Amino acid sequence: MIREENNVYGGAVNIAARISGLSAPGEVLVSETVRSLARTSAGVQFDDRGEQELKGVGEAVRVWAARKAE
Repeated sequence: MIREENNVYGGAVNIAARISGLSAPGEVLVSETVRSLARTSAGVQFDDRGEQELKGVGEAVRVWAARKAE
């Protein structure tokens, strides 16, 4: 990640932006990395949305939809 003044660049930022672009209004999509870090958080469940090809990313990225636990 590279930070220049008020801008941030890098692989993680690119992946986050691309995943965000896949989401529907009101939907929160996250990468496998974010899901792994947050999966023990109470009140959150994740639904697998499969592997997605993202522009500028060399390999497919597994995407998860985060939602309030039932």
